[in-house]
Amino acid sequence: MGRNVDVVPFAARVIAGEPGEYAVWWEDPRDVQQVEVTFSQPIGREEVPELCYWQHTWPRVRVAKNAVVGAGEEGWLAMDDWITGQWRPAAVEIEGSGREWRYTFLPLDREDVPGASEFPVRFRRTLKLCLRGRGNMPAIERLRALTDSEWRETELCIEWGGVASSEQCWDGRLEAYNGYILHVEPLRGDCDVRPDGSWRSRVSGVTAGIRARVRYAWNEDRNSHDRTILTVRCQAQASFSVDVNDVADGECVFLPHLGVAAAPGDGYPGLAAIRSRWEATRGRTVYERVAALPEQTWERVCAEMPPQGRLYFVLGCEGGRQKFRLEPNGDLGLLENFIRRVRGRDTDRLIWQGEALYVRFGLPDPQSRELVEGYLPILETEWSTTPIAWRQEALATWLLADVADSADTPGDDPVVALLRFTATNVADSPEVARLPVRTVDSAGAEDLHAKSEAVYARNGAQEHLRFFLDTGGRGTVRQDRNGLVYEVTLLPGEQHAFVIKVPFITLQHPEELDALRRLSFDEQRVKVAAYWRGRVAEGMQIETPNPELNRFHRAHLTHMLIVNDREPGSDRRIPRCGGFHYGNFPDEGIMVTSDLDRRGYTREAERCLETLIHYQGTVPLPGDFATQDGVLYGSNGYECGGYNRGQGWAMWGMAEHYRYTRDRAWLERVAPALVRACDWVTRERQRTMVTLPDGTRPIDYGFLPAGSLEDVTDYWHWLSSNAYASWGFTAIAEVLSEIGHPEAPRLMREAKAFRRDLMAGFNEARARSPVVRLGDGRYVPYYPPRLERRGRDFGWLREVLEGSMGLLVSELISTSDPAAQWIIDDYEDNLYLSPRYGYANSVPDYEQFWFTRGGFSMQSNLLLHPAIYLKRDDVKHFLRAFFNGFRSTYFPETCMLAEHALPALGKARGDHFKTSDEANVCHYLRLMLIEEHGEDLILGKAIPRAWLEHGKSVRVERALTYFGYMGYTLRSRADEGMIEAAIDLPQRNPPARVLLRLRHPREERLRRVAIDGAEWSGFDPASETITLPLKSETLRLCAFYR
Repeated sequence: MGRNVDVVPFAARVIAGEPGEYAVWWEDPRDVQQVEVTFSQPIGREEVPELCYWQHTWPRVRVAKNAVVGAGEEGWLAMDDWITGQWRPAAVEIEGSGREWRYTFLPLDREDVPGASEFPVRFRRTLKLCLRGRGNMPAIERLRALTDSEWRETELCIEWGGVASSEQCWDGRLEAYNGYILHVEPLRGDCDVRPDGSWRSRVSGVTAGIRARVRYAWNEDRNSHDRTILTVRCQAQASFSVDVNDVADGECVFLPHLGVAAAPGDGYPGLAAIRSRWEATRGRTVYERVAALPEQTWERVCAEMPPQGRLYFVLGCEGGRQKFRLEPNGDLGLLENFIRRVRGRDTDRLIWQGEALYVRFGLPDPQSRELVEGYLPILETEWSTTPIAWRQEALATWLLADVADSADTPGDDPVVALLRFTATNVADSPEVARLPVRTVDSAGAEDLHAKSEAVYARNGAQEHLRFFLDTGGRGTVRQDRNGLVYEVTLLPGEQHAFVIKVPFITLQHPEELDALRRLSFDEQRVKVAAYWRGRVAEGMQIETPNPELNRFHRAHLTHMLIVNDREPGSDRRIPRCGGFHYGNFPDEGIMVTSDLDRRGYTREAERCLETLIHYQGTVPLPGDFATQDGVLYGSNGYECGGYNRGQGWAMWGMAEHYRYTRDRAWLERVAPALVRACDWVTRERQRTMVTLPDGTRPIDYGFLPAGSLEDVTDYWHWLSSNAYASWGFTAIAEVLSEIGHPEAPRLMREAKAFRRDLMAGFNEARARSPVVRLGDGRYVPYYPPRLERRGRDFGWLREVLEGSMGLLVSELISTSDPAAQWIIDDYEDNLYLSPRYGYANSVPDYEQFWFTRGGFSMQSNLLLHPAIYLKRDDVKHFLRAFFNGFRSTYFPETCMLAEHALPALGKARGDHFKTSDEANVCHYLRLMLIEEHGEDLILGKAIPRAWLEHGKSVRVERALTYFGYMGYTLRSRADEGMIEAAIDLPQRNPPARVLLRLRHPREERLRRVAIDGAEWSGFDPASETITLPLKSETLRLCAFYR
C-alpha cells in the first residue's frame, strides 16, 4: 500500500482543552513527519494555529534505527514522559487553504533545541502534539499525524481449543493497535462470526478459529513504536496479543498453555500440525536445562567467571561520617561525602577545594592485597618492586575516642587513617628507599612543607595540616616540585617502617594535634582489630565449608556499620548503601536494616528505621503526587534517588523489624507513622480512581499516580513502584492486626482493594502486550514494567531490575502460579544474556558459558530472583543464581562486592561498600540455611550437597528468626551412612512446624531417623525432609542412610 501511517487514531488521549487548544498524547514516542488538519470552517493563513510538540530528552538522548541497545550503561538512558517536559513551537512549513492545512517539519536545527545542530532531521520524536490557536480557532474535525511507517496488509489465522478436554467458551473479538482489522471470517469448527467482526465459539475436543485480514504498520526500524499489535479479547478465556509484524514475517505463535496458535494465513497448516512441529523441534528453556544438570558449585563458578580486576577499599569507623577511599595502589582519598551537604561539627573543617583531597604516593599496582584475618577492615598491601619492596598496612580509627568503646561515638567526631609503610631492601647492596608524598585537590597539587613530623599545605598566607609523618627518627624529608619525598638508606635485607597519620578534617586545636601525635599504630591496630572482631562475634555466626562465604558474611557486617552514618547531633543512623556518594535510598536501606535484624543487631536496625520515621513527610517523592505527608523518604539531607518504590520497601521493612523482634512497645510507638504511610498511598491512589466517560475503568485505576522509578526518572505508572507499595501496605496491615490496632481492619480492607486494583491493571497490561517467545519455541504472556507500554521497555534497568519479577517478590502473583513460571522463563531465556538487557558481551560462546554467566541481572545482587527460586523449592536454580550472581561482582582480595559488573563481567562500577547488594547475598546465604515460610521454619533447605560430604560441617549460631533466636550444627559422616544434627529451636513464639532438610551429597535415600536416641518416624525420604518435634528446646538428631 505504501501510504504513511496516521497515528492519531491510536493515541492514548485526544484533548480539546482550553479554547483554541487541541492536543494528542501517545503512550510511546512517535516519529511524526507531517501533520494534517481539517477545520470545521475555512480559515486564513494568519489564523492557522501554532504546532507545538512535547520535548524533554530527545534529541540529546536518542536510539539509532535498528540499534540493539539497552544493556550496560545504556540502560540508564533517559526517556520522555507526559509530565517532565515542555512544549516547543515546531519549525514547520505550512501549506493549505480554507479548511485543509498541512504542517511539514523543517530540519530540527531551525529550532533552539539542545543537540539539534548534530541531528537536523525533518521529523519530531514526541509523545504529544498540540495545536494552539490564534484567536478563536474553529473546531478541528480531523487531525492526522503521519510517521515514516507505511501501511501494509496481511492475513493471519488464529485457532483455539487445543487444550479443551471439556467445553470451552471462546467468544471474543479482535482489537488492533497501530492497525486496522479489515475482515474476519470463520477458519474452522464452531465459530459464528458476527457482522461487527466479533464471534461466538464453543469447543470441546475439536478446535475452532478465525481468519483475519489486518492492515499493519511496517517500518524498517525494529525500534519503532508504530508496530501493530493484535489483541484477542475473550469473554471467558485469558485475552492475549500478538505482534502482527512478526506474524507477517512468517512467525508462528504457539501458546501451549492456552491451546492457541496464531500464524500467517498463507498456507496455514492448522493447530494440530503446529503443535506436532513444535513438539518435534522444541528446544529447552534455561530453566529446564538447569534442572537437568548437576547443581552449580563454587569451584565451577570461580573457574568459568571472568577474573576480577581491583577495587578500592573503604576505611572508616562505626557510624563515622569521615571515610577514606584506599585505592589499590595505596593512594588515599578524602571525599566530602555528605559532610558538606548535612551539616555537623566537621562540615567547616574540610579545608580543600572540590569534592576530594587525595594523598598520593606514586606506587604502582601492587602484588597482593589482603584483609587482616580475612575479613577485618585493616588492609595489607604489598609491592614486589626492586630494589626496594614495599608494604602498606592501613586502618581507620577515632582521633579522640577510644576505639575499644566507641560504638556510640558521635558521627562527626574526627577520624584518622593510619598508614604504616615498610620498606625492604631486596638488593645485595645498600639502597635508598624513596616514597614521594603529595596531596591533590581539584585545584591541583598542593604546596607541602614539613615542620618536624607535621606536614602542612600552604595556601597563600594560610597553612593547613594535612598529615603527620612519623619516621621513627630515621631518614630525611625533602621538598620537590610535586610535594615531599621521604628518603632513608637501607642495608641489604634491612627493613624500615614509618607511619603516616592522615586526619580527615583539618585539625586546628592543640589537643587534637597532641592526640594525633600520641596515636600509636601498633596499639591502634590491636584495638581496631579487637573492636571489629568483637562486633562481628556479637551477632549471628555462619560457618560453612566455603571459606569465602564465611569471611564475606563476617566482613559485610563491618561494611554496614562503617557505611551507615550516625546523624550529627542524634542517635539515629542513616541506612546508606554506598560509602561515598550514596545516601539513603529507602528500598536499599531496608535491605541493610533487615540484614541487621536477621543477624540480631536489632538496636542498630531500629536506629536506621527511626531516621525514616523521624523525617517522615519532610521530602516529597518525585512524581505527579499531591501530598507528601506520610512519605518515608526524607533523611535530613541524606535522602537520595527519589525511588518511588522506596515507600513500599520502607513500609515492608518496618513490618519485618516487628516480625523479627516482636517488640510490641516499639510497634505501638511507631504505629501512627505506619498508618500515615498507608494513608499517603490511599490518598494518592484515590486520585486515579476516575472512570472513563463510558463508565469503564482506565488501566491505571487505583494505581499510584505516575512517578519516577529507580535511577531512570521518567514518570509513568511503574509496576515496581506499585507492587512494592502494595507489599509494604499489606505487611503493615498484617502486623497491626496482630497487635489488635484499631486501624488494622480498615487498612486490611484497603490493602486488599489495592491488590485487586493493581492486578486488574497488570493483567490488562499483560493482555495487550504481545506474547513472548521462550527458548523452547513456545510463547507465553508477558507483563510490561509500566502500564503504558505494550511490550518490552527500553533498557535492562526498566525491563529487568524493575520488571515483572517484582510481581513475585511483592507476592501479588504467587510463586506457584503458572504466571510465575512465565516470568522466570522469560528472564532466563530472553533477558539475562540478551544484548539489549544483559551480559551478551560477556558470553563469547553461549553453550560454553550460559550456565555460569547467566541467571542474574546487570546489578547482579539487587534483584531478588534467588529468593523466588527458593520459595518455589527450586534448589538447583537457586544455587546457580546465588553462586553466579555473587561471584560476578565479588572481589576476593578485599572481600566486598561491586555494585555492577560493568561494562562487562570482571569489571566494576558503582559506589562501595555496596551494602544493600551485599545484604541480599547474606540473605540468600541465610535462606540456604534458615527460611521462614509462613508459620513454618525450614532448616537446611538449599545447602549445597557438596557441603555435606563426609567430614564437613555447617554451623549457625544466634540467628534471629520470626520465632526467636536459634541455631544448629550439621556434621556429615556420609561415608559411614549418617548425618548428625544438633538443633537449638526458637522459644519466643514457636513456629507451627520446624522442617529440617538434609541434602545427602550422593542423593542417597534417607532410611531412618533417631532424635535424642529414640526412633522418629516423621520424615519424608522423597523431599529429604524431617519434621522435628517441638517438645524440647534442644534436639540431637541422627539421619541414617544405610
